[in-house]
Amino acid sequence: FDVAKLVEAGCRNAVALMGNAISLGQIERLVWIRSRVRFPRILLFLDRDPAGKTGALQVRERLFHHGFPVTVFDWEQLVSFNG
Repeated sequence: FDVAKLVEAGCRNAVALMGNAISLGQIERLVWIRSRVRFPRILLFLDRDPAGKTGALQVRERLFHHGFPVTVFDWEQLVSFNG
């Protein structure tokens, strides 16, 4: 559902983790894609609950370890921006 909403909003390069963690297979697929297509960064959108926050940090570290530039979406900044 979340990826469908991103695509609907015009974001064409969106994928789903299917949970709050990333598997080695998913990382390997991203490495394969990166070898063929240049992309500037990965922006992680995980849920705002504790599991999502913890998962985002863990996924960021795993991807960073493989040389990916990663940013975690800051839900608090969005909330303060929208009032």
